[in-house]
Amino acid sequence: MSTLNGLLIGIMIVFVLDYILRNARSRMMQRAALEIDVKVGQALYDKIMALPMSELGSRPSAYWQALFRDAETVRNTLSGPTAIVGPNGCGKSTLVKIMQGLYQATESRVLLDGANIKQFTRAEMAGWMGYVPQ
Repeated sequence: MSTLNGLLIGIMIVFVLDYILRNARSRMMQRAALEIDVKVGQALYDKIMALPMSELGSRPSAYWQALFRDAETVRNTLSGPTAIVGPNGCGKSTLVKIMQGLYQATESRVLLDGANIKQFTRAEMAGWMGYVPQ
């Protein structure tokens, strides 16, 4: 075997191993993020359900919004971005356009952290979300 053939075989082995390791690491990270997501959600639910009703009523809505926003921030950091997938014509693009404020919701409202998105400018909305088409 020549040196060039050995080098080519070695490079191919490196590429194959790199591909296998990347896929394995990706699956492990997704599995870990899902487990953490479920545990954080369950713990948060359990804590809220354990609170007496007077405690729930005594806190202003801003307190609960901040609490859930913080939990969502942790969840998104661990889980990564969210994808909207579905068959052709099911409304994915329309939903994204409504979320971006390009279309107006006619029969309902769209809330972002409990606030109607109509109160935000397009620049503010663009700073909070990204859209990557096919």
